[in-house]
Amino acid sequence: LIWGPRSKQIPELASGAVAIGDLQLATSEILLLLVVLALLVGLGAFLRYTRPGRSMRAVSQNREAAQLLGLDVPFYFALAFGLSAVTAGLAGVFVGTIRFMNPAMGSEPLMKALIVVIFGGIARFSSPIYAAFIIGLLEAFSTYVFGLYWAPAVLFLTMIIVLLIKPEGLFGKYQRTL
Repeated sequence: LIWGPRSKQIPELASGAVAIGDLQLATSEILLLLVVLALLVGLGAFLRYTRPGRSMRAVSQNREAAQLLGLDVPFYFALAFGLSAVTAGLAGVFVGTIRFMNPAMGSEPLMKALIVVIFGGIARFSSPIYAAFIIGLLEAFSTYVFGLYWAPAVLFLTMIIVLLIKPEGLFGKYQRTL
């Protein structure tokens, strides 16, 4: 009602391109890559080296034990939710600079994120990062070999095969529940 039915796009973060041999890379995409890498390194350092980050990891591993140790479990749930909301908002802004924005613009990246998390598992912070790299290469390869139309089917088939062989994900750890 406010902006109308047409798709919108956020202006690029930076204009221009960088040539590396025959390869042309947009400056905004290089900036985007650097910001995302800095965000991943910063978030990883926060979770590993700060007291709130270690407390969040403790709460995620065993809520009752963390509460017995005196950690404020609802606060760390709220902190995790806030961090995820900030990173999702940044992702929306970054995707909005690359693609046109519409109400359904997040469905494709969300589906790929789901595939990455299921494929890689969530045993470690780096598991989805490695899985995203593998999924990206697999998607590029399947697009080249089978065409753009069949790339999602190849991704889903790969995810199903991985789940059949290793239900906890490719980099996940098996945990027996009592």
